[in-house]
Amino acid sequence: MIVDVVAMKRSAEAEALGKKLGFQKILFSEDLQSITCVEGKNEIVNRRAVEDKKTQILLNPHQGQTADALHFRRSGVNHIVCALAYKNNVTFAFTLDHVQSPQEMGRVMQNIKLCRKYKVGMLFYSNAKTIDDMRGAQDMMALCRVLGMMPGEAKTALSGFGTKHG
Repeated sequence: MIVDVVAMKRSAEAEALGKKLGFQKILFSEDLQSITCVEGKNEIVNRRAVEDKKTQILLNPHQGQTADALHFRRSGVNHIVCALAYKNNVTFAFTLDHVQSPQEMGRVMQNIKLCRKYKVGMLFYSNAKTIDDMRGAQDMMALCRVLGMMPGEAKTALSGFGTKHG
């Protein structure tokens, strides 16, 4: 089941458009009240979030990072954070509204490689704030592939919450 998560109030128009765009289900912000989600801010917040066993999702761990160094990219995630995320069953979620610049895309690509290596679950959704921000399911799957996910990983990343480790 292909699912998208949007950051707007529930409306019949948004649900109808979601079905037309190829999603079987649209989750609205009020549907996610029971999920413990921590928004990534910097490396310290990300590490504390994955150390907490109550955290279910680390959202956009790449955002809020300082400038990249000469020989490495600061993506907010490293091998220690990924190992802790796997151990504590934390899923990383990436949203379309935080993959706008080439620098953000590079950081997400690096995080996807780390997630694959350490078997951390990945989610990808649009987080659309208006109906105009919604994108098609096939377009989102293609973007996941461009960012470095394998076809099965891309489908799993778009299939909603509850898919952990792989």
